[in-house]
Amino acid sequence: MYKQLKNRGVLFASAVGLLAIVALVQCFSEPGNGEPVTWYPDFETPFQCLSNLLYTYEHYRDEPNIIDKYKLVLDPQYVFYFDPEDVGTWVGDYQIPTSWTYEEDWRATKNMFNLAHSIALDIPILNQGEEYFGTPADDATVFPRNNVTINLLLMVDESNGFQATGFCDFEFAKNENGEWHLIVWWDRTASG
Repeated sequence: MYKQLKNRGVLFASAVGLLAIVALVQCFSEPGNGEPVTWYPDFETPFQCLSNLLYTYEHYRDEPNIIDKYKLVLDPQYVFYFDPEDVGTWVGDYQIPTSWTYEEDWRATKNMFNLAHSIALDIPILNQGEEYFGTPADDATVFPRNNVTINLLLMVDESNGFQATGFCDFEFAKNENGEWHLIVWWDRTASG
């Protein structure tokens, strides 16, 4: 049986190598609907970009260089903002910052992919298709998608882990090649 951790920012701090943080996670079924996610190499829409992010989480054990695909999802100007409820919280000897840059994020994600016992991420809106997700106007260079529900389970070992369920806000940017990449991710899973 599992028990949910209260501090959702712990997940990302764990990715920095603090996987020694232990909690029991109770009565939680792993996220995901069992459908395989497709990799979209051309990043033609924000939907494809977010699907590619999910792909990296689903294939972190299958593909040796999955972190290279994860990096492709992110715009070079990318910023991850921790939930304000988590900012300043100490996890071991690491204090959760306000944000992470592109490099800080992919390095932490690489550590998480390498050290976690298991990771399961579900983004239910992707199951409803691109039409429901929405598409930017033809001349748009930025596309926000707010209040996206995520369900993330990171297991440190067979019985200890962390669950983050709630909302995130995403912003996608179109580059000079017409590709859409994630430029901002606001975690709001602790704030409800």
